[in-house]
Amino acid sequence: MMGKTVGYAQEYERQKQLSQVHGRMGVGGGSSIPNLLTDRSAYMTYLETQLDRVNASCMAVQAFADRIQQIEDHTIRVESRLQSLSQEMQIGFADGARLNDRTESENRTLNDRTEALENRCKNVESQIKQVLIDIPDIETQVYQIVKAKMASLTSTPDGIENKINTIVEKRIEQLMQSQTASERTCRSALAIERDEVRAMCQSTETRITSALQQHSAEVVARMNAVRHEIMGNVREQIKAEQVRDHRDLQFQKLSKLQEQITSLRPGIVSHLSSLNEKVSSMERAERDREDLVSAIDARSRNAEQICTRLARDALNKIELHRREAMDKIGDLSEIVRQNLPLEKDIRHELLEREKAMATLISNTERQVQRLADAVDQQKRQADGQQGPVEARRRDREPNQGNSDHVHESRRIASRSKIPQRDDDDDDDSSD
Repeated sequence: MMGKTVGYAQEYERQKQLSQVHGRMGVGGGSSIPNLLTDRSAYMTYLETQLDRVNASCMAVQAFADRIQQIEDHTIRVESRLQSLSQEMQIGFADGARLNDRTESENRTLNDRTEALENRCKNVESQIKQVLIDIPDIETQVYQIVKAKMASLTSTPDGIENKINTIVEKRIEQLMQSQTASERTCRSALAIERDEVRAMCQSTETRITSALQQHSAEVVARMNAVRHEIMGNVREQIKAEQVRDHRDLQFQKLSKLQEQITSLRPGIVSHLSSLNEKVSSMERAERDREDLVSAIDARSRNAEQICTRLARDALNKIELHRREAMDKIGDLSEIVRQNLPLEKDIRHELLEREKAMATLISNTERQVQRLADAVDQQKRQADGQQGPVEARRRDREPNQGNSDHVHESRRIASRSKIPQRDDDDDDDSSD
């Protein structure tokens, strides 16, 4: 089908160029170009081009359908990914809830420990306060005891008194040192416990805040990625809907074109049958034209032979008349020498003879040229395959030229005979 389409297009372009060339040259045969055949072929070419376009549109629609299927598969995959991400987010939220519960439980334990430490510190402080409160009583008691001992020992020697004093002083110093050491240890222990609790609280708080920030950043990033994927899926769905609408429109156009093709198919079939009939008639006309060309060629050969024979006869007659004229001119020259009074008439007769001879020669040459032109025209007609009417008309022209040539030769011969009779009369009169 495609090869036939190219042939139709080439034939149409060739016929169009030929018609343009004939129109520029002014040749009358350009109007006889079968435009109907080429125009309908061009219309068939147009229909086949439309069919090719429809096939291309169908292929494009199929490609769009495949692309839509791919987009739907991708959408399904993205939805599955969204479901998995939602599950991961739920798991992450559950982990966050567990982490929050854990941090709250750790905070509660830390608060309990801090409260216990505070209570312990309060108890230690209360004990220290009680000890501080009890120290004056103890001092008074010790002073009373010492005083009582001193009173009881006043009767003892000085060595015993001094010994007792030293023992009491040492005991008082030991009590004071133990009291200051216990205060220092209590204060240092409280400070250490407070620092440890504060450091533990700060580290726990920083760890919890960093974990929460990291988890929130991951959740935000996942939400942004999911949002971008959802927006991309929405755009792809919009494009798929547009492509689906375009596919529906192309299917509608395809159905319309198929209806047009089905409606035009009977006309195309009838046109093809008529074209086949025209081709067969053109082949018959071509065979008739070839027969006519062969007949014209034979007639042109016959006409050429007739022309050559007529030209040969005309040349022989001209040569004969020239010889007779030369003989008569010689006779007339002798007569002129004998009869001088007839010189003017003889010169006039000679001029007329020369004019008749010139006209005869020109007419003969013109007839020969006409016959040659007729032969050339018949050859061109045979080469160009013109109509039988022009061939017959041009066949009649050489015959008419031949008849004209015969009439002209007869007229010249009659004119040449008349002066000959006059010359005979002049000879008789001279005699």
